[in-house]
Amino acid sequence: EFNSFNVIWKDKSNETHKEPSNPYSMTLIQGIQYFKDKLQIREHFIYGRDELICFECEFDKCKPPLASKIDDKDVLLHDTYKHLSHYPIIQVYWEIKACFMIPYKRTICVQRNNLPNSVPFRGAFILSNQRPNFNPLPYECDFHKLKIIQDTIYAKIIRNNALQKLLHEVIKNDYLIDLIPKKLRSIGKEVIEQRIDYDENDQNGELLLNDKILTILNELRTLYHNDIHKQMGYPLQLHHICAILLHCGVRLGNIEKEIKGGYFISNLNTSDYIQVAQMYRSDQGCILHFHPSMRRASGIRSCDVSWISSFKHEREILFARSVTNLIDDDDDEKTYKELCSWNAKVEDEDKYTQTILLTWTRYDQCLQQALNINAILYCPIDFNIIYVALEYCNGEDVNKTVELLSEFEEWKLRDNNKQRYDEEKHNFTERRCYSHNVNLFYMFLVEKGFLNKQNAMEKLILSTINDGLPFAEKDNIPFLFLPSLPVPLYQSQCVVHNYEILLFGDYCNHDCYSYHMIERKYKRICSYPSNVKLNGHCVIKLIPNNNDSHDVTLLSFGGYPKHTLVMKYESVWNDIENAYNEHKEDYINKWMPLRDNDDMPISIGRDEDDYLGLRAVISGSNNHLLFITYFPNDISVFNLNTFQYEKHSTLPTNDNDRMRYHCFVLRESPKKIKIKIYMK
Repeated sequence: EFNSFNVIWKDKSNETHKEPSNPYSMTLIQGIQYFKDKLQIREHFIYGRDELICFECEFDKCKPPLASKIDDKDVLLHDTYKHLSHYPIIQVYWEIKACFMIPYKRTICVQRNNLPNSVPFRGAFILSNQRPNFNPLPYECDFHKLKIIQDTIYAKIIRNNALQKLLHEVIKNDYLIDLIPKKLRSIGKEVIEQRIDYDENDQNGELLLNDKILTILNELRTLYHNDIHKQMGYPLQLHHICAILLHCGVRLGNIEKEIKGGYFISNLNTSDYIQVAQMYRSDQGCILHFHPSMRRASGIRSCDVSWISSFKHEREILFARSVTNLIDDDDDEKTYKELCSWNAKVEDEDKYTQTILLTWTRYDQCLQQALNINAILYCPIDFNIIYVALEYCNGEDVNKTVELLSEFEEWKLRDNNKQRYDEEKHNFTERRCYSHNVNLFYMFLVEKGFLNKQNAMEKLILSTINDGLPFAEKDNIPFLFLPSLPVPLYQSQCVVHNYEILLFGDYCNHDCYSYHMIERKYKRICSYPSNVKLNGHCVIKLIPNNNDSHDVTLLSFGGYPKHTLVMKYESVWNDIENAYNEHKEDYINKWMPLRDNDDMPISIGRDEDDYLGLRAVISGSNNHLLFITYFPNDISVFNLNTFQYEKHSTLPTNDNDRMRYHCFVLRESPKKIKIKIYMK
């Protein structure tokens, strides 16, 4: 709003600012640069964040739009807006997105290498009266109630001097003894209050800040000029440090079994040392276990305050009260909950202790997706990479995400890409991006042309630092807990088809099942004919010449006694009725005898062949050759086009080596097929 050469603007917290501006001397590009510098100074002064991550003026979203002025950024603001009615008393709207972070040089190491052998009892050093028992987990699930609480609190603390107001509140709550030296305690409370001009009914909370009486002021100044605080860029004001110093611990009692979408209505003092929590727990108490995602959440504010605390051994982490002004008015409550809320559930419980696990809401939302995608891929992938890949694929397209991650896994193994990253990783760590797996993934996106280098670094920093990666290293479990089999199976045969694992009976059970790796459920397919005995049989997937992946032909043969059956399998997770109508075949998902071109039944295996525990693979120029290995050390090649054996031979094994229920795999090389056999 240009008004008497002033610009009135609001930041994301809806705070109003008024800046001098002259549209007759300032160009469009100068105006953008002015706000960039102004925001950078403001972020540095308030939060200590002055390193720019990204800054963008979205010209199309400005009102009136500035898209037509982009090519001529040196035009004066006067010439840009003079055609508007009532100029220069006008209102215009600029959409500017800016994000800053604390520079690497002002970060400090908070890694805890030395653990104390024992934890001193904190109560022995507390000078004030007995601490009151607080709500074990002050929280609120109703967003609108949270906003009422915050508005009430903010209405009370808006004063000219925040430190005066804070100390006034402490004295009003009968904690004056924590603010004064021992030698003054004998004077009496009323005398001390008179000397510092304390008035309990003063709504402004004004006090005389006499550091001879309120000696805590000296400690605040010392901590303010602490080398660690200096390295951080002095982000805390005196009242912030005072609040942290005076923040008291709480004893915990039992809470609900589960909390969905909770918000903190009070600051919460925690420790990253379990022995501290155990010390403050009552005989039948509760321990809150904060998952690492709680420290990474962009909307859940927390800070390591051990360098300020008088109790260094407690290694304190302070979680701030949830706030409601982190999002724009246009954002809905769902978006806010993803950023700022948490879930809680009972992690462990016995007769005396209840352990409650708190996790960031976004972590819980993404965990199941990450588990499902990891189950599809052949090798475990860092969950944070899956999280970032899902974000890149708009969070919904699982197939596209799996395809992208598969391509990434192949890329890692080619052209020494991992070694090249090791040479360049300092460029990432200097921007405070320490997740090397995620860094490598963004490097892949750049090299594949999915992102340009500048945008990739911006998005990487935003994902890692601003938004927060929800998963910790311990979340990347190599094995998953999957549903149990519908029936016990012994020496069953399995085939992978798309997102399914197909299981084909055993000695005591003729039923066949499909397990869906995404749905994580089982469905029955069919049963073997009653006259077939399953004992050491083999099931393989025939490879079609076309690329039709909707159905597949399966071959079951061998065992003792021998059988030779074929099934045209259509996924039981699809519409089977449509499949019947489309193919007009009566043997879909049903075991039928293998027949030749003259409709004569075919039996694979000679009378003298011992096919108990045999193994086979498909290969050949047209995937028409069936390689069969069987007891004791024989190999045969069966032509699936002519239904005749091509070759019988003996493997060059030691005299004492025998094959049965062994492993037989196909390994492809650029020039020829290699077959490997593992015997037991």
